[in-house]
Amino acid sequence: MASWLLWSALAGACWGAPPRLVAYLPQWSNLPLQQLPLERVDVLNLAFASIDSQGLLSDPHGPAKWRELEEIRRRYPHLKILISVGGWTGSQRFSEVALSPASRAKFAQSLTQFVHAHRLDGADIDWEYPVSGGLAQNHSRPQDKHNFSLLLQEIRRRLPAPKLLTTALCAERLDQVEPAQIATWVDWIGVMTYDMQKEKETSHHSALYPDTNRSIRAYRRAGVPASKLMLGVPAYGHSWRGSFPNSAQLGQSATPGRSYTYREIQSLQSSAGWVRHWDAASQAAWLVSNRHDECISYEDRAALQAKVRYAGEQHLGGYILWEITGDSTDPSTSLIRVLRP
Repeated sequence: MASWLLWSALAGACWGAPPRLVAYLPQWSNLPLQQLPLERVDVLNLAFASIDSQGLLSDPHGPAKWRELEEIRRRYPHLKILISVGGWTGSQRFSEVALSPASRAKFAQSLTQFVHAHRLDGADIDWEYPVSGGLAQNHSRPQDKHNFSLLLQEIRRRLPAPKLLTTALCAERLDQVEPAQIATWVDWIGVMTYDMQKEKETSHHSALYPDTNRSIRAYRRAGVPASKLMLGVPAYGHSWRGSFPNSAQLGQSATPGRSYTYREIQSLQSSAGWVRHWDAASQAAWLVSNRHDECISYEDRAALQAKVRYAGEQHLGGYILWEITGDSTDPSTSLIRVLRP
């Protein structure tokens, strides 16, 4: 803890305020919260609540989980806890609740009541995605672009400071939202600078250059203050299956594989047959096993250290981590320990 306090003071001197660390906790995790390094986290986003057929917030947790969260609140009084709404599988009805003044007010009131009832510190809106994209069953329309801003405005009106209102936005779909308007209503924007890989070709999914840098610069050009931008950090990787005779090069045709948590990747890396490669230009790593015919793009500590330097140089507000249970529990390999030594 002493090293973190010293690091925080130094970061504050460089950035004006210590960078925030926001970690997502998925509802499907069964890992006891007491095992998580929450002393190093500023904000815990509970992911995800969804929207029911009436346009109201649906509680993702049962009484046991809320009791466990109360204990966490007592153990870590510094920790802010937010409810995160939507995500990849929970964004089906955002377009409907954002459509009219009445539907926006109804949902915002439901969300506000939920936050107060569970003594939460605010809400995070993760609409994937306005206008188009996401799952095939998601409802969408061109008006989503402006309606999203109006929805956040209505939530902010009903959930004023000191409650937090945040959002997670795609790294590559800026034309489907109004970044500058959104920034006026939220405390920060988590930029999902991951999942940027090519589907059928080995490639980086969260490279600093050019992908992450291009996204951050685009948000800055769109009028978002640097201090409101949070850099996305993935505690997972994506794989491809195929034959990789030249394993030291990406850009090879392959079949999409599966996702691995960072914790799983660390186990693979220590086993026979896996070779780590480093792309100095992109500041990103990947693993290849010709024995298993698999290639994995992932975030390792060296890549994250480069992003920490970049975030400081760009005066960004901090980081969002998806997701905390995917990180290694070994301090020598942990990603969180890079963000918070």
